[in-house]
Amino acid sequence: MKKMITFFFILIISGCCSIMEERHVGFSISELPLATVGKKYDLKIITTGYPVIRFRVDNPEVYKKNGLTITALVDDKMHGVIEVVGVPEKAEVISFNVEGSTPGTQCPGARFEKKFNLKTIE
Repeated sequence: MKKMITFFFILIISGCCSIMEERHVGFSISELPLATVGKKYDLKIITTGYPVIRFRVDNPEVYKKNGLTITALVDDKMHGVIEVVGVPEKAEVISFNVEGSTPGTQCPGARFEKKFNLKTIE
């Protein structure tokens, strides 16, 4: 009987991850609005869904490009925040990936990533 209780206890503990809902992280917008050369661009994108513990732009050289600064951080409410600010200098498309993960305890946190394209027009 003791072995049976131990078996079911281990089964329940180890199986809880499989019955947990998927840890989905979304974004407040899916596509970035167009930027215009010479006009101030100021955009904030916030993650939705599960809390985030790690969040970053994957290409450090993209942080400053074409007069724009792209930053990623985790705020005090555990939302990932992307800020794109500045004045674009020329017409081009900037692509950057954002990646991060959700917290985990017994069940591992989920990793996520998304590619954004920012088009600047004349």
